[in-house]
Amino acid sequence: MKICLAQTQSKSGLIAATLQHHLSILELAGSEGAELVVFPELSLTGYLPEQGRALALAANDKQFLPLQQMADRAGLSFAVGAPIGHSKSVSIGLLLFQPYSSLQVYLKRYLHEDEQPFFEAGDGPPLLFSRNLTFAICYELSIPEHAESARTLGAETYIVSAVKTAAQLESTTARLAKIAEEYSWTVLLCNSVGPNGDVSAGGASAVWGSGGAQLCELDDRREGLLFYNTLKREGSVKYLEELL
Repeated sequence: MKICLAQTQSKSGLIAATLQHHLSILELAGSEGAELVVFPELSLTGYLPEQGRALALAANDKQFLPLQQMADRAGLSFAVGAPIGHSKSVSIGLLLFQPYSSLQVYLKRYLHEDEQPFFEAGDGPPLLFSRNLTFAICYELSIPEHAESARTLGAETYIVSAVKTAAQLESTTARLAKIAEEYSWTVLLCNSVGPNGDVSAGGASAVWGSGGAQLCELDDRREGLLFYNTLKREGSVKYLEELL
């Protein structure tokens, strides 16, 4: 499988403009042969916990229709992030679009303490894609129980959709390398880059092999696409300034 990590800069709160940016990136990723594209945490709205309720979208929101149409037309699967409103409250959601398939939604189960006043934790298991690939959302990478849940599902590839600052990346990358080594998994980090709500994201989206060694990385300044071929175990990067 050819996976693409879309390291994007947030257009905080501007959902329509962000949606168009996502669609442009999906076109580019599809033209490069990607089969699965992953975006950072809360990619459609930006990381704005205090505005989570105001920005919340229903899982069946009509604004998602162009994304499903893209999946159908391009034969492409992809995961985007958005605050999802539901009967309980609002949760941080990862939405998995697949060609001619129902939308799958994973609600972040483990919240950072700073997120708890604004979001409700989900209670479902990790979302499984293509039998052995699963997702985590940002802080969840720090929770051993999340990785254990993924292991029981048969995961072999673990993709983290995140908003991490430069200061957080040292501990984040050390933890992801440890997960890769401990579970003999391929581990991928899709991070945002640049200003994102009240924080500045540090980019450096990357892939670690099953031995814990880093295989490929984007820089900490630019929007870009990281491609990883799970069969060949090879990665490559391209920056949007070169593609758009």
